[in-house]
Amino acid sequence: VEPIGYGLNELLRLDPVSFTMKDRPHDGRRLGLVAQQVEGVVPEAVTPPALPDEAYRLSYVELIPVLIKAIQEQQEQIEALKGDLNTMRVIPGP
Repeated sequence: VEPIGYGLNELLRLDPVSFTMKDRPHDGRRLGLVAQQVEGVVPEAVTPPALPDEAYRLSYVELIPVLIKAIQEQQEQIEALKGDLNTMRVIPGP
């Protein structure tokens, strides 16, 4: 077990999209990510096709740890900024 190397920087490289499945247009618009793009950022979340006529498979569950790590990194940034703000505040004297 070891910490993941993915976080906010990788998350910011992903482009959420809306799309309609070619083989199921009656299902309407969906929200998601393009597996081939995710493969270049978080390859563990993508299973490439085994055969030429198969599609890429994207495991959104595998992206949950990346989302958690990104939130943790953002919280660290928020806390640092709050600390900076507190040091910049001028407290008026009596």
